[in-house]
Amino acid sequence: MRAIPEQLRTSAALKYIVSKGWNWQGDGSGGQIQVEECPFCHHKEFKFYVAVSNPAESSRDGLFFCHAGNCQKTGNLRTLMEAQGDRIAGVDSRREWAGNGTSKPDTLPDVEACHAALLGDAEALDYLTNVRGFSKDIIERQKLGLKEKVWFREAGESKALVIPYLVGGNIVYAKYRTLPPKPKDFVSPSGWEAGLYNSDVLNDDCKEVIMVEGEADCISLLSHGVLNVVGVPGAGVHKAAWIEALDRVDPKIYILFDSDQAGIRGSQELASRIGIEKCFKIVLPTGTKDINAFFCTGGTLEGFEKLKEKARLFDVTNVTSSVDALTQLENELSGKIDLAPKYVFQWPELNRLIGLEDGDVLDIVACEKTGKTTFGMNVLDHMVSNYSEDGLLVCLEMTQARLARKWVSLVTGFEDTLTEPGTEASKKKLEELKEACVTARAIQQNRGADLFFAYPTLVKEPEDIYKLIRDCIRRYGVKWVMIDNLQLLCDNTLKNQAHRTVHLSQISKSLAKIAKDYRVKMLRILQPKRLLPGATISTNDVDGSSQISKDCDGMVSLWRATVGEQKKSEWETSQQGFEESYESFEPIMRVVVGLSRYSAGGTTKLFYDGARSQVRSLDNAQKKAMEPPKNFNGIILEGGGQMPVIPTENTVPAVIPTESEIKI
Repeated sequence: MRAIPEQLRTSAALKYIVSKGWNWQGDGSGGQIQVEECPFCHHKEFKFYVAVSNPAESSRDGLFFCHAGNCQKTGNLRTLMEAQGDRIAGVDSRREWAGNGTSKPDTLPDVEACHAALLGDAEALDYLTNVRGFSKDIIERQKLGLKEKVWFREAGESKALVIPYLVGGNIVYAKYRTLPPKPKDFVSPSGWEAGLYNSDVLNDDCKEVIMVEGEADCISLLSHGVLNVVGVPGAGVHKAAWIEALDRVDPKIYILFDSDQAGIRGSQELASRIGIEKCFKIVLPTGTKDINAFFCTGGTLEGFEKLKEKARLFDVTNVTSSVDALTQLENELSGKIDLAPKYVFQWPELNRLIGLEDGDVLDIVACEKTGKTTFGMNVLDHMVSNYSEDGLLVCLEMTQARLARKWVSLVTGFEDTLTEPGTEASKKKLEELKEACVTARAIQQNRGADLFFAYPTLVKEPEDIYKLIRDCIRRYGVKWVMIDNLQLLCDNTLKNQAHRTVHLSQISKSLAKIAKDYRVKMLRILQPKRLLPGATISTNDVDGSSQISKDCDGMVSLWRATVGEQKKSEWETSQQGFEESYESFEPIMRVVVGLSRYSAGGTTKLFYDGARSQVRSLDNAQKKAMEPPKNFNGIILEGGGQMPVIPTENTVPAVIPTESEIKI
């Protein structure tokens, strides 16, 4: 494996080439390197040229050209990644946008030097062979290694086992693991994406594959003669570029994760991402934590084959026996500290009305331009930030750049108001937005999850959107999806106007099925039918199909009062009272949970700050200002007018009647 030259450590293109395990040559001194085999025409002899540079200094990083006579393919890093199935066209990542600028990925370990160090350490070899049961042949084949000093977050400095991820003999990733007597701990070189361990088995000859949790289980099976096995780097794996390889090879898939709660959940989620219909679950004997423990406690290859023979398809989401359903409930309760919903909003007043669980669909309906998209983006960003789960916003109305501008305002508080062209105020506002982008980058870099924006073009069938969502779930591991909006998707793909209601209903049901099958949370923006002037909106006012309300788990309606709107005749005849307004709607947003499968619903109010794309709870001053007027006895005055005081035994009349008045 060639070491990356120091001056090219920041090149995103070279990092990608290394992660694919492609052979390359050159030191980049001429601004480019050569890859041995063209990924398009597969011509060899190092005819595939790729520009490499620091992305912060040059936009050429990743430009490529194949010099093979019949190919001549050109493009950039983005198109190369899309062609390889590692990136989905039309989807922008906030993490990629935020990036790490000029930061360099950590150096991957020297495989041969670390392997030689392990072979020379009798104590470490004894632990691997006699305690973990790894065979000497597999230790050598997998090039396991040893480093004397590695810093771990929990264990501190320790001697570490080096587990290199090899593709075609090239290292593309690595994991360090503590060795006894230090407690179990892991760390990896930063700046590199984890793929599948032992992924070379996913070739054209692969007929079946066993997917296990982590490298040790994979090595354990390899040591017992099971060679068609790959290790998934953790039960909660997010990105899965290897989904493309599984789809291409299409083998029979067995999943064997740890028997703890994380392993059970992780295996079910992985099966959903790959395809629930083609994954078989291998169940370990009761009390056995993982396959390595199975072999270390007397398990044999014959015993494993019997477990494999008993493997069955995973349960279809939401379809299970009563016994399994009870077990599933008990498993869920074991991880809870109370009965609160798993996911809550940033607004305490809304949390008293509704919460969300995996697989839920929440619909948001409101009149045009009252803040549906902003409300949904606030929810989505909160969930991505607070729960470290990746999210996807599919918008059919705004480009990624426009969505990004709203998102920058949301996370930084930038006030995105209109200014007159060419003025100092306009120039100042531009500089403020540029500074806000820098702040937003820093915010995203410190988050544990990614937010993707998609503006699909040339959508001809609803299936185009379904595929986009499924691809993002499978490859990027998104757990939150927002679609804006259902009616526009229906109208853009409608072939016959007479079938609109049926078409809209089918779209609604298909999206709800995706949410349930993949256990993702979905927000759907809905348009209402045309309302009468002055009417407020409810969940009964959704445009097009009554079936939509049956497909969701909750529906929220948003309403804001209009500002300065008068009938034409009144305006023309009015001599006074006209006021210039810079807002179409009042900032107080009424939020009604009109439908909820698991709660009683209700009504609350929030504050809508359109310039900052923020929806916030009302502060004390705003709540005070909204209180209806009262007299000194605390009695609410109707319509804000004066109300006669009703005397009580504790009140004194304002005017004491005279004796003559009493007689009268």
